[in-house]
Formats: sequence, structure tokens, C-alpha cells
Amino acid sequence: MMPIEAEWEINRNGYLEIEWKLGPEALEFMQGVGEIQIFNPGDRVVSQHEHGDAMFLIIEGTVDVIRDIGVGQQFLAKLERNRSFGEVALLTNSPRTASVVAETKVRLIKITKENLAHLSAENPRIAMQIYRILAESLAQSLRQTGTIPSQLR
Repeated sequence: MMPIEAEWEINRNGYLEIEWKLGPEALEFMQGVGEIQIFNPGDRVVSQHEHGDAMFLIIEGTVDVIRDIGVGQQFLAKLERNRSFGEVALLTNSPRTASVVAETKVRLIKITKENLAHLSAENPRIAMQIYRILAESLAQSLRQTGTIPSQLR
């Protein structure tokens, strides 16, 4: 069984960043789980407040995570290869808490609840690794900061 691991940290803006540790075999497997999407610089990948039911794993390129705060925008994070976003929407089926805009040309894997449900039936051990990473990263965020990560606010 190929390992799917990740590391996470809360950045200075309170944003939980998850870096997936995927070898070539695991990356290829993940591409088969979801749908490949490509965005050009300046394209909006997701918009704050829209309904979300998917997370995205960056295969190549860079995106900016920004939040509208009424009087302007708050920069939350710059995410690159092997980073993900949208995990909270995937887990909670809730509105997106920030917008994500392609800074460079980006190639992403879009993973929906439906994709994970299918994976759970086909390969429950891998699905459990993914769910474990998502749950542990959110729990670690709460332990480290005592506050909810910006994605949940």
C-alpha cells in the first residue's frame, strides 16, 4: 500500500497549510481519484461564500488565498505544489471562507465528496489515510493555537 502522508502548519495569517507528501505512485493515484483542472494566471479557482463540496491539491503552479473583509481583502496564504485548499468545504459542505486565485498557471486535482465516497468503497485504507490527515491537521491547529483556523471562521 502506498503511503499518503502530510505535514501542516498555521501560517502567520492564521491559515492552516497542509503539505501532502506524495511520492510518484501516490501522486499518480490521487490524479485518478479526482479531476484534473487547469487555471491561468488571474483565474478565480473558488470564490468566498460560494457553496463548496471539494478540495483541491496543487500539482503545479501557485495560488493566492484571499478573504474579502468588507473594507478590502486580507491575504491569507500563497500555496504551491503539493499544498491543498478547500478541505473544510469538503468535510462540512459549507460555504467557502476565502477566494483562491491562480497567481501562475496552475494544474490542480479537484477531489469531491463523491470522489472520496467512491474511493472509500474501492480502497478504504487509502480513503481513511486521507480523512485522517484532514482530521489530524484541523485538530493540530486547535491544539497549537487554541483557536479555530481562519478556514473555519
